[in-house]
Amino acid sequence: MGTLQLLPIILIFSTVPQIFSQSHKTCEPITIPLCKGVGYNLTSFPNSLDHEKQEDAGLEVHQFYPLVEVGCYKHLKFFLCTLYAPLCQENYDLSIQPCMEMCLEAKKRCSPLMHKYGFRWPETLSCDKLPKLSDQRTTGVLCAAPPDTEIAAPAQPPTLVVPEVGISFQDYSEESSACRCRCSSPFRPVPIARSMVWNVSGCAYPCYASSLKDNKQLMTNWMATWSIICFVLSAFTFLTFLIETDRFQYPERPIFMLAFCQMMVAVGFIIRVVVGHEEIACDSYRVKGAEDGNGSLCFLVFLLTYFFGMSASVWRVVLSLTWVLAAASKWSSEAIAPYSRYFHIVGWLIPAGQTILVVVLNSIDGDPVTGLCYVGNTDASSLRTLVLAPLVLYFSLGVLFLAIGFFNLWSIRNEVNYCQIIKSHKI
Repeated sequence: MGTLQLLPIILIFSTVPQIFSQSHKTCEPITIPLCKGVGYNLTSFPNSLDHEKQEDAGLEVHQFYPLVEVGCYKHLKFFLCTLYAPLCQENYDLSIQPCMEMCLEAKKRCSPLMHKYGFRWPETLSCDKLPKLSDQRTTGVLCAAPPDTEIAAPAQPPTLVVPEVGISFQDYSEESSACRCRCSSPFRPVPIARSMVWNVSGCAYPCYASSLKDNKQLMTNWMATWSIICFVLSAFTFLTFLIETDRFQYPERPIFMLAFCQMMVAVGFIIRVVVGHEEIACDSYRVKGAEDGNGSLCFLVFLLTYFFGMSASVWRVVLSLTWVLAAASKWSSEAIAPYSRYFHIVGWLIPAGQTILVVVLNSIDGDPVTGLCYVGNTDASSLRTLVLAPLVLYFSLGVLFLAIGFFNLWSIRNEVNYCQIIKSHKI
């Protein structure tokens, strides 16, 4: 009986060391690339955002990398790192979070820029729950802040929190925004005011995207392999048509026009592979922008990839249309052939008009990833209006014609089955 009475006391004392050992945090070296060399080397997890590992926190914090590079707030990287990878000290049991004053300053300087591009200050970066620098002596809770952080005056009464609404109004007014944005690495400062990155004038994209610094040859080899394969297959198809043109009539003839277009697009990629990334898409250390004008090689690559790429999309629509006429409407090759001149007008003149429009709007620019000269590599509006919109239109028309053709074939099949049933009943 005495042993049974002592058992609960033994269990309590045996669990106390486990409780204290679990509550004690463990510092670990920072492995998040964005936060290396930020001013401290040790962190601890889980953080205040419920990330259990540095890998999870790193994936989320790197979403703010473009905002850090724009330079709207000089201590933004330090603020983000202390929030996602809190500072850890062996002799302090709590993780050291960023101070509220630094958070408010980051929000004041960077949220107007985010608002211009349709983004609001994320809830994960909320300043409400962060400790105040001015309250460290009274609460004993440490927080991280750069030396030049201004200490806000204590609110009266002490229980009130700094109002979020007032700050938000100031953020979204252009007059009160004090965003001192600058062009910093990896972007390149240029003397051309029209060259802009994220509304920062005098700034250009680097010749190579930061993700390709160690994989330049891999990208070139990948493009070379697929462009050569595409060229060989397309050339074989088109030469088959040239050897015996009378053998191939409508509705299959647009296939060879499509093969010719794809062959010319492959030629554009092969030129890029042979000449090189820098010679095609770059001007010295930065990528070519629409405001720079374009050299002969850059324009040639653009012409081959854009004009013949759009023409291939139009010929796909023509192919689906001729298939509908032949399969569903029972048109013969002789009935479709008189309309071939109209097919060629549509297949070549519409892409030519698109190409002329791109040249007039001066929208040709280099691509820091592929090294090609195309449209919309550095301008999202040009990409939407001059590339995505036509491609979506051509794709929709092709799908529409295919749907009409399959519906008519299904109707014809049902009609044939019905006639066979009627004949069998008569017999």
